[in-house]
Amino acid sequence: MEFVKETDTAISLWTNSGIDNAIFESSDEDFFEFIETMALIGKHHFHSSGVTNENFSFIANSSLSGDAHPCASPD
Repeated sequence: MEFVKETDTAISLWTNSGIDNAIFESSDEDFFEFIETMALIGKHHFHSSGVTNENFSFIANSSLSGDAHPCASPD
C-alpha cells in the first residue's frame, strides 16, 4: 500500500487539474522530471532481489542448431 500512497502523493504534488491535462500541457522538462520521479518510486518499491532465476535454462549446440546449415539441413 505504500507504493500506491507514494505514487498518489507524487501525482497530487505535480498536478492540480487532473493527470491528463498535466501530462499534455506540461513542458518536456517538467514531464521528464515527473516520469523520472515515478520511475524512482517504482524502483524503490519493486527492486530486484539479486537472486538469479534458475527456473529456465537455454541449451544449444551445433547439432541442435543445425551446425553449418541452420534450419535447412536435410539431416
